[in-house]
Amino acid sequence: MLFKNMIILYLLMLVLMAGCSHIPYLQKEVSPEQANKALEHALQQVNKPYVWGEQDPNIGFDCSGLVIWAYKQVIHNIMFLYKGKPAKDIDVFTLYTENSRLLEKDEIVEGDIVYIANKENKVEHCGLVIKVDEDSVQIIHASGSLGKVVIEKWGLKEEIREGHIHSFGRLKYVSLSP
Repeated sequence: MLFKNMIILYLLMLVLMAGCSHIPYLQKEVSPEQANKALEHALQQVNKPYVWGEQDPNIGFDCSGLVIWAYKQVIHNIMFLYKGKPAKDIDVFTLYTENSRLLEKDEIVEGDIVYIANKENKVEHCGLVIKVDEDSVQIIHASGSLGKVVIEKWGLKEEIREGHIHSFGRLKYVSLSP
């Protein structure tokens, strides 16, 4: 009887362990101070060239590359979620879907992320918030169509270069420690 109970316990443990094979990773939200420091780093990159897939001040930036690089200057060894697992680099859509807490307008602080969508309302561009007022936002972003990192003012309901402001987010990053 003892042997049978041990086998049942063993099988139960195997079932429970199989169900835990996907370890959820804890994400921390950046503080307003960290967001502001990331913005300070990004602002030093104005006029650097737009280079798709890059996040290096010596080469250039794409939109998510500028955001990720700026935050890497503040939070060393920062990791992000990509399909539920830690990753060192991600694209803008993954930044939006897995690594941001969407914000109401009154929650936005300098250095939060602004997401820009295309005509089909799909998020495909991002930047960092410099300032928000009643009907517009000043942002820094690596613009492919302008070919460089720029500061621009966008109306909250305005279309610019076939894009519009979709939403704002506070960066969440992976914490591998409890």
